[in-house]
Amino acid sequence: MANLGWKPVRVLAALGLALSIAGCFDFDQHLTVKGSGAGAMEVKLRMDPSLKGGFENETLMGPQAAPVEVTRAVKDGQYVQTERVSFNALSELRVRNETLSITNEGETFFGLGPKKLVLRRVLDNGSADPDSLGLVRGAFQDRIYTYSVSLPGWIQKAYPVSVGGEAIAPIVDGSTVKWQIPMAKAVASGTLDYRVEFRSYMDIKANVTAQRVDGAFANFHSPAPSH
Repeated sequence: MANLGWKPVRVLAALGLALSIAGCFDFDQHLTVKGSGAGAMEVKLRMDPSLKGGFENETLMGPQAAPVEVTRAVKDGQYVQTERVSFNALSELRVRNETLSITNEGETFFGLGPKKLVLRRVLDNGSADPDSLGLVRGAFQDRIYTYSVSLPGWIQKAYPVSVGGEAIAPIVDGSTVKWQIPMAKAVASGTLDYRVEFRSYMDIKANVTAQRVDGAFANFHSPAPSH
C-alpha cells in the first residue's frame, strides 16, 4: 500500500493498527473491570494468513506493567492474534493516545447503596488531510472496529458515540456494553468519546485513570512476548 503520510499513520496508530494490513482484517478491543478494581484489556486481530509475517514477532499493545499474554493461531482460514494484559488497578494500564477513567460520583442511599460511577474513554485520533482520508476510507471499506467494556454492577446508561455526525448506538448485554463502528468512519474521526454510567459496590474511593502514552506507533512497541 502507498505511504499515506504522517497524519493518517497517527490516526491508525491511535487504534493500534498498521497501514500494511488495512482492508484485510477485523479489530476488537475489550476492557474488563472487576469489583475489586482489577481487570484486563484484550485486543484481537483477525486477518488473512498471508499477512501474518509482520506480526509473529510483534505485539499491538505498548509496554505494560504486567506481561502481555499473546496467542497466535490460524482458525477457519484466518490468522488470529489475541493479546491480553491484566492489571490490579486501572491506573496500572497504559493506553495509547487516549484518556480512560472511572469517576466516582458518590454513593447512594446515604452510603448504604452502590456507588454512582462513570467510565469514560476519549480516543484522540488527531486529523488527516482530505486526500489521505479518501484513501483510508477506501482501504477500510466494510470493516468494523469494535470496542466493548464489561463492568461490575448495573449499567444505568450507555451513550452513543458520535462519528462524523452519526450517532453509533451502544449494544448493552447485562453488564457489557459494545460499540461497533465502521472502520472507515472511526479512523476519519478526530475524537471518539465513549461514556457509560453504572452503579456498583466496586472498591473505588476516588477517581482512577489509566496511564496515557502519546506518540507514534513505531515508537511504542511491547517487549518480546514470553512463550
